Amino acid sequence: MASYGKQVAAISEVPAVSHAVWNAAAELINYRSQSAIPDWSGPPPSNLPNCTDNAPEPGRILSVGDKQFTASVPTYENCRFTLDSAVDNSKVNAWLIKLSGPAPLVFKHCLVVYRGGVISLVSSIHGPGFVVTSPGTAPIVFAHPFTQENPVQFSDCRFDLELDAPPHSSGQDFTRALLESDEKDGSMHFTQGREWRLNC
Repeated sequence: MASYGKQVAAISEVPAVSHAVWNAAAELINYRSQSAIPDWSGPPPSNLPNCTDNAPEPGRILSVGDKQFTASVPTYENCRFTLDSAVDNSKVNAWLIKLSGPAPLVFKHCLVVYRGGVISLVSSIHGPGFVVTSPGTAPIVFAHPFTQENPVQFSDCRFDLELDAPPHSSGQDFTRALLESDEKDGSMHFTQGREWRLNC
């Protein structure tokens, strides 16, 4: 199916491609994500909370060593996120800036909705360094610049796309990325959008 998706993605590159191709692309993405998640085999759930109504589950420091650490990542889980919602995009971007570190923000087992509008998520973050704190230990300062190229990631997600007309260019890029993905569990990185540089 990934091979067929790549063929559809290639067709979508053709200028003035028909609305039917974008609709077919959306249906393929929806079907692929639905078939990959057995417990969401029916229609998309209608009672999920909106992800951005709350803060993401924060990342946790799991262990701290000499100038190194392991940690979980900030996560939204079992909620609904609308890719072309200006409100949702603004809230997610604000969280990315507040988190201001190299860890991504992950949407896990979420319903990801898209209706063809503008996707304005930050796609890369650059910073001069960051501080890691853990109860009972001294803060660790990482003074080296970092770059997080894929700050928004989707894992094990169900996609609900409706594209009755060619989507915005940002959505076209996102749709092609989904079609070309070899992942079978709805996993992907968001790679199109704005850069954000942290100067503090």
